Amino acid sequence: TEQSAVRHQQLPHSVIHSDPHLKNWYITDDGSMGLNDWQCVVRGHWGRDLAYAMSSGLAVDDRRAWERDLITLYLDGLAEQGVAKIHFDDAWTIYRQQLFGALAWWTGTLGQPPNTPVMQPRESSLVFIGRMATAIDDLDALRSFV
Repeated sequence: TEQSAVRHQQLPHSVIHSDPHLKNWYITDDGSMGLNDWQCVVRGHWGRDLAYAMSSGLAVDDRRAWERDLITLYLDGLAEQGVAKIHFDDAWTIYRQQLFGALAWWTGTLGQPPNTPVMQPRESSLVFIGRMATAIDDLDALRSFV
C-alpha cells in the first residue's frame, strides 16, 4: 500500500474524484451516467480513480471479463480529449499498482470510531473490499512493483 501511494505521487496529476465507488454513480432520465459526492476531490493520477471504480463497482466475473477492454476504452477516451497516448502495458501496471490505495481507502469504512456516523453499510463494505482483494490476487498486483 505504501508503494502504491509513493507511485501515485510520482505519476502525472490532474483533478480526480477520489471516491468513485458504485454508490456514487447514477443514471439520468436520458440514460447518461453521472457521478456525485465530490467532497474528496484531489490532485491525483487517473489510475487511482480507475482502479477504485473498476475493482469496487464490477462483480468479480464481470471485472475479469471486461477490465482489459474497459481500460482500452478509457485510454481511447483520454486520447480523444487530447491526453498524450498512454500505452496499454503502462496503464495496466498503473491500474494494478493503484488497487492497493483503493483497498486502503475503502477498508476505513469498517473501522470507524463508535461516535461517528456510519459511512457505508457493513455489507456493502465487505462486498467492495472482497472485490478489491480478489482483483489484487487475480492480477498478481504485488508483482507490479518489481
